[in-house]
Amino acid sequence: MRGGKTDRRGQKGQALVLGVLAMVVLFGFTALAVDVGFFLRHRALVQQAVDAAALAAAQELPDDATAAEQMARDYAQKNGVDPSTIQVSFRCTSTFTIACDPATDKWDTIQVSGQLDVPFFFAPVLAVSGASGNCFLSTCPVVNSAAGCKGLCGGDPTVPVDVVLVLDRTGSMSDGDMDNAKNAGNTLLDTFNAQYHRVGLAVLGAGVSEANPCDDGLPGVWLPDHLVDDYQYSDGSLNFGSKIVSDIDCLDQSSQGTNLGDPMAAAIAELQANGRADTKWGIVLLTDGAANEPLATDVTGWHNCGSHDAVTSSSGDNNGYESLDYQACVNGGDYARDINSGTNTNSSCGNSGKDRHRFYNYGISLPAGATVTGIQVRTDARLNTSSGTNEICAELSWDGGATWTSAKDTGDISSSWTTDYMGADGDTWGRSWTPAELADGNFQIRLTDVGASTSNDFFLDWVTVRVYYDNGTGGPCQYAAEQADLAKALDIEVYTIGYGVDDAGNDCIEDTGFWGTQDAEALLAYMATDEFHFFQETQGADLAPIFQVIAQQLAGGSRLVPTLQN
Repeated sequence: MRGGKTDRRGQKGQALVLGVLAMVVLFGFTALAVDVGFFLRHRALVQQAVDAAALAAAQELPDDATAAEQMARDYAQKNGVDPSTIQVSFRCTSTFTIACDPATDKWDTIQVSGQLDVPFFFAPVLAVSGASGNCFLSTCPVVNSAAGCKGLCGGDPTVPVDVVLVLDRTGSMSDGDMDNAKNAGNTLLDTFNAQYHRVGLAVLGAGVSEANPCDDGLPGVWLPDHLVDDYQYSDGSLNFGSKIVSDIDCLDQSSQGTNLGDPMAAAIAELQANGRADTKWGIVLLTDGAANEPLATDVTGWHNCGSHDAVTSSSGDNNGYESLDYQACVNGGDYARDINSGTNTNSSCGNSGKDRHRFYNYGISLPAGATVTGIQVRTDARLNTSSGTNEICAELSWDGGATWTSAKDTGDISSSWTTDYMGADGDTWGRSWTPAELADGNFQIRLTDVGASTSNDFFLDWVTVRVYYDNGTGGPCQYAAEQADLAKALDIEVYTIGYGVDDAGNDCIEDTGFWGTQDAEALLAYMATDEFHFFQETQGADLAPIFQVIAQQLAGGSRLVPTLQN
């Protein structure tokens, strides 16, 4: 009987032990379900916080490590991590000192670690991944890290970008400089990925046409190549059959001056017309000097007429230059002839007895916003005699021949070929002109031959015109700066590369006012988006590393990279 009692008590003890063990297991599962789940959730939050902090901080690289560190702390705090727990370190991934140079506190990669204390409620957790050590019934510090980079820090750039490359080919660029510029342009194309990046090409000076950009042509085209993505084969190698690649290769020195404003304007217009929406836009400008064109006050070349006809009523014989009148539209060769000119000997330009002829379609085109400051007409002429006083009078029309200015005259013309000028800079022939009034369809010249005898013959080799104007730019450097202002206002990233621009004498000599006191280095630094978008290189040096850096910075953005273990 006693033995039976003892057995029952032993069974009760076993049940108690089993119950305690069951409770331990139950608490263990509760801890697994609650504490560990709570921990893993917070570990993910810390990782998200340091990822965001690293990506945001990398935007300040490579030039401002202090701002990058503060950005990391700010973004960590915004994502729920105490900024006092943030640890920051910097390193270089790129081997180019342009992109990363510890000696100048210039970095391309930032590593950020952050900590968050996670409370536990049911059980200890031992050495959970992501914790700083063994955690017991209190709180468990969660520590995670992330690294962000910008620019040349490994991997192909994949941020979509539309970029216009502006290359200097003016006469101050030597053969070696041109080779370096073309190699740099190809380096940019080679660094980009045609799946994401489109590139256009602008030049200074202007080319003849889009089909022939490598020969000089004014007026011509500043942007021979629109934005394209055919510059690479599928394996990433350059497609030398692409027009933009072949155009870069054919560039040669131009005889034109350094006009930075017009190529910039053409690049902006191309991005506005053909740039993709929600895509980063950029302009990369290489030059070896300050802008010296277009001048604030300028003059067109001599323009030849394209059309001509005699005035056939109330104009002497009513046949004007009745023979070879088209010869007056070209300089040299044969000449137009007015034989036995007029029907009287009156010496007035407005007399109805004098032969008259109209010349028009001169192809005059002025920049938008230009102000005409003078018009000059030139005649190369002679008579068959030197007897008496003989002259040619010129009048100008702005409305297709309906209305005319007062006449100007050559003065006496003899039997020898004489070049005479009527009008000059500062002389607008008694009226204000718009660029449209000088265009074909409106502008005409009417010549009247005033002879001392009706047997006199007038011979006209050439009647030509040029126009003086203020282009409204305030000077070539000011014009270039204003185009850069416009680009930046449109959120276009502007990179400028000065190629030997720190040489003495490289100044804005054609400007007045503020820009008249500046040099090429100051101009290009101003035109760039900021100080980190302006590069300088000694003339003759290899430009490829700079263009590789620019391509990576434009298209690489900031991205996460593997962290390094401490």
